[in-house]
Amino acid sequence: MFIRSVLTAAFCSGMLALPAVAQSFDCAMGPCVTATDCANIPHKVSFAIDRNQFVDAVDKRDPPRRKVTTVQTDARRFEAEPFILGDLRGFSVDAGRVMFVVQPNGNALYSDIARGHKRTGQCLVTK
Repeated sequence: MFIRSVLTAAFCSGMLALPAVAQSFDCAMGPCVTATDCANIPHKVSFAIDRNQFVDAVDKRDPPRRKVTTVQTDARRFEAEPFILGDLRGFSVDAGRVMFVVQPNGNALYSDIARGHKRTGQCLVTK
């Protein structure tokens, strides 16, 4: 009886353990690629995307879920809306005014559309 309860507990705990589904991004940004001043664009950007946020709702009548990631830059921490578009990952802020896009090879682009600022960089992606 004891062995049966141990096996049952082990089986149940294995069933309840979920795999890690977050990707983390630690990025170092290079020099400004536009002629304008890029003092406001950070040199370091870190964030994570929890892929559970992109899973379809169980019931189609459920309201849309808000997708959120916390972004850490040189001296600032803020919430942004993460996205997954095919192989591209990233986030947007202020209804897309600021976009951060990471390609599968880790190349990144930080773009402030309103100010015309762009900075490229490289990200270490951890799955």
